[in-house]
Parts: sequence; structure tokens; C-alpha cells
Amino acid sequence: MAVRKNQAALSAPEKQKFVQAVLALRAEKRGNTNTYDRYVWEHRDTAPTDPATGEPSPDYAHAGPAFFPWHREYLHRFEADLQRISGDPNLGLPYWDWSVDQAPPSWPFTADFLGGNGRDSDGKVLDGEFAFDARKDGDPKKWVLNVRIEAEEPTNYLRRQFGKDPDGTSLPTPEDVRAALRATPYDVDPWNSSSQSGFRNIAEGFFGGPPPQKPQMHNRVHVWVGGSMGPMTSPNDPVFFLHHCFVDKL
Repeated sequence: MAVRKNQAALSAPEKQKFVQAVLALRAEKRGNTNTYDRYVWEHRDTAPTDPATGEPSPDYAHAGPAFFPWHREYLHRFEADLQRISGDPNLGLPYWDWSVDQAPPSWPFTADFLGGNGRDSDGKVLDGEFAFDARKDGDPKKWVLNVRIEAEEPTNYLRRQFGKDPDGTSLPTPEDVRAALRATPYDVDPWNSSSQSGFRNIAEGFFGGPPPQKPQMHNRVHVWVGGSMGPMTSPNDPVFFLHHCFVDKL
């Protein structure tokens, strides 16, 4: 049985097993794409505006009651693919408790795991196995961002810009987590980003107190990491899955 562990407690071999499984999904061909990019497509295509046409489209995965169950199933399928590609049915998705592990060495942004922050000039991640320059062109494990909304993700390399966005200069705190967990009921009318209470909207991060509203909880983590974690193609950054694994734990 797979156990989803806190990434801060992973051994070096466990970190490498996860990284290598993710890279293997990137290298596995699926039609005209690869297995990893199919997950990026799936998340991108939940956007409330169709990136291809600009036309409105329903987003059932965010800003509504299905936020948690949609992402739970999404994680479940990704975890199953990791287990299949690695040949290890006990490989569980690790989670990142961003309310506690906010700095090295306990956070996931280390050279031996997910790589670090991007450089100041353009946000390009330069270390770790998900850095664009870690492999030569033609290597199927080369971390190239093939699925992009170019207006929001103009480059084909992984970018991060920790805390640079004024709406996300810090990560949520343990008290933020406790406040979300105290919130009842699960969701309230009008069942969207305007809901003024309820666990779902507080934890998702559209509501967190009186105006002016800034991203909170789940949303603030996306904004704080920045770069490739900003657009609807945010699964381009593997930390997406560790982030949402902790959201699922909550």
C-alpha cells in the first residue's frame, strides 16, 4: 500500500525514486504527446476561457465545490501512473507542508529533489533534474514545457520566482491552516469564488478575511512560487503535485 509521506522526511533514495518516475512519464510517448504532458493538458483545459478560442468554457475544477474532489481524482491517476512507470506499487505522492517547510533544508526546492528558485533575470531554474539545461536536446527526459499558454508562459523552460509577486510575498502559516480547518460548512452559497465562508473557499484561497482580498492558502502558494506555477499550465512544475497533495491532506 502506498503511503503519502511528508517530503521533508523522504530519504535520498525516496526522493530520487520520485524524480526518476516523473522523468520517465515525461519520456513515455502517448500518441503525439507524452504521459506527463497529458496531465498538463488536462489541467489547462479546465480554464474558464478556452485558450485556443478565447470563448468562455465551464471550469468545474476550480472556484466551486468540486475543487477538492476533482484534484483528488487527478492526483490519484497521476500517482497510479508513477507506480506503473516505476514498477513500485508502494510509491506514494509526497506532500509539501508549505505552512511549516518554508526554507532549506526542509523544503522541496533543493538540487537533489525539485531544484531551486529561478534566476533573477528571467526566473529560469538552473539546478536539479527539472532544469532545462540538465540534459541535451533530444533526450526524452529533457524538461521542456511543451504545453503552454504563451501569453502567460512565454518560455519553454521551468521558471520560479519565489515571493516576487506582491500578492504572494509569503507562504501561508500554521494558523492559516488551522483557521481553514475550523471553517464550516464545506461550502456555501453562491458556491464559487465569492462565497464568504466555508472550508472550500477559504482553503482554496479566494476568501480569507475582509477586503481587499489577496490570494490565500492554496492560491497564495501558486502565486508565491510564481513563474510556471502561475498559469493554468501549472502542473508543468512538478511541485504542483506536492502542493496539491498537501491540499488533499487538508
